[in-house]
Amino acid sequence: MVIILLGERLKEVRINNNLTQTDIANKFNVTTATVSAWEKDKAKPDYNILKGFAEEFNVSADYLLGINNKEFERFRNLLKEAGNI
Repeated sequence: MVIILLGERLKEVRINNNLTQTDIANKFNVTTATVSAWEKDKAKPDYNILKGFAEEFNVSADYLLGINNKEFERFRNLLKEAGNI
């Protein structure tokens, strides 16, 4: 299974929208260093930033987090097997 990191997705969405890290920093009221740290997976945006990013760029939070239905179903099956749901 290929693991997609949040930082990779944030960068991909930013680049696909022809934006710089400075553009993102200004849009979300953070520093450029913060955006860089997100993209390098050295820091994670908080819930409100993640939600805002998804809304602003019309992508799902699942997409940004690298979750797809197949991964979700596998996780759900593991929880069922463990008796957690």
